[in-house]
Amino acid sequence: MAGTFLRRLGAWVGGFDAGLANRRLRGFRPARAHVNALLAAAGPDMNARARYLVRNNGYAQGALDSWAANTVGTGVKPSSLIAAPARKAALQRLWQDWTDEADAEGVTDFYGLQRRIAREFFLTGECFVRLRARRPGDGLAVPLQLQCLPSEMLPIGRTEALGGGRAIRQGIEFDAVGRRVAYHFHRRHPGDPTEPGLAGETVRVPAEDVLHIVDPVESGQLRGVSRFAPAIVKLFLLDQYDDAELDRKKVAAMYAMFITSNDPDAAPLEGELGDQVAPGQIVRLDPGEDMKVADPADSGATYEPFQYRTLLQVSAALGIPYAHLSQDMVKANYSNARRPAGPRRGLARALRRDGRGRPRRAAQPTAGTRHRGAGPRRCRRGGRGAGRRGLRSPQRLRGLLLDADADAVEGAICRAFQQAAIVCLPEEVTVTLNTEGEQAVGTLISSFRIVWRRPVPRPAS
Repeated sequence: MAGTFLRRLGAWVGGFDAGLANRRLRGFRPARAHVNALLAAAGPDMNARARYLVRNNGYAQGALDSWAANTVGTGVKPSSLIAAPARKAALQRLWQDWTDEADAEGVTDFYGLQRRIAREFFLTGECFVRLRARRPGDGLAVPLQLQCLPSEMLPIGRTEALGGGRAIRQGIEFDAVGRRVAYHFHRRHPGDPTEPGLAGETVRVPAEDVLHIVDPVESGQLRGVSRFAPAIVKLFLLDQYDDAELDRKKVAAMYAMFITSNDPDAAPLEGELGDQVAPGQIVRLDPGEDMKVADPADSGATYEPFQYRTLLQVSAALGIPYAHLSQDMVKANYSNARRPAGPRRGLARALRRDGRGRPRRAAQPTAGTRHRGAGPRRCRRGGRGAGRRGLRSPQRLRGLLLDADADAVEGAICRAFQQAAIVCLPEEVTVTLNTEGEQAVGTLISSFRIVWRRPVPRPAS
């Protein structure tokens, strides 16, 4: 009662427009439930709608493919720091043998699993990877395989107390101090009737054998939220609008002309229109008849602007550039198609963490061949090239990935400027990969502030 009184008092006194209950916000009453409660109620339907759109909507499919291509590309590959050439080569051969056998289902390899995980994360906000230990007699290079499990395999509706302070919350088992100790997975997908038996059965898997790929954006969040959540309604309604517009055009094209008559006993026309009219033909009508050419209403000049603005909202909700979402290159150029990829790549780098939440260690620059796209080729000082000799020979970057090793790339840039006798403070280094997802080829944009400079003494000739 007191809470209701305080809310009404605050709405009457004012202070924050967002908290007022006036005419504009009278119908705006969002739920105050925690995100876990909201996901328990709406999560399964939201994920099902996201999967439906990906299967039936070209924009949704394009957004998902763009995300997967720019997140993992052809695969995130490790770079060994072992100095001994023989050991490094042996480890590389063993790694390559394991990547071919990593998939527990035997459908793809380790890098294909990365793409599947990226797609599941974008679709449902989470993905599970189960570590399956194998027997030495199974004939594998390394007795370990990975099983990719979608969000539906962990029952979000299973919540129960186990005693002793332990509990299962949305399919995840916690101990008395709140640590994750196990996951209770379905033995088979609840929506797949082609697998006989095991319907409704669950299995307890220890937490150390499960990787939960999720980005919890709210404190205490247990399960993932689909990236399609803010765009599902607009994508679905836009799809319906397109279908209605297409049907309207189809019906309008079926009628060429209408003939009206005052004679109630007039016989209807027989045959197709092409059998009765010809180019330049003069038609004599009977008394009381009138001919009108069909002129259906058109959508006018509002159709394309409406589509464009709606797709801009969808691209903002999904975090995908408009050009990648719509494949519309008319309104796209090199800058606006690639520049938004910087924040998206930052999000992708934030997701690449090990099981303890630490960022993946970047490889260090080593001597070798200059990495394509890494490091500037020249520097402009006062509109004229200066220090080009030093900038054309930066420290080599063999074995680096442009997006994953941004720190090492930035360090190489600073060293290149120092070799040109320019001391600078880098303010921003943005790496934008090409649209095919290649991590070794891209565009690097660096902004910096020069602190001071000094002339480089030239050697006496």
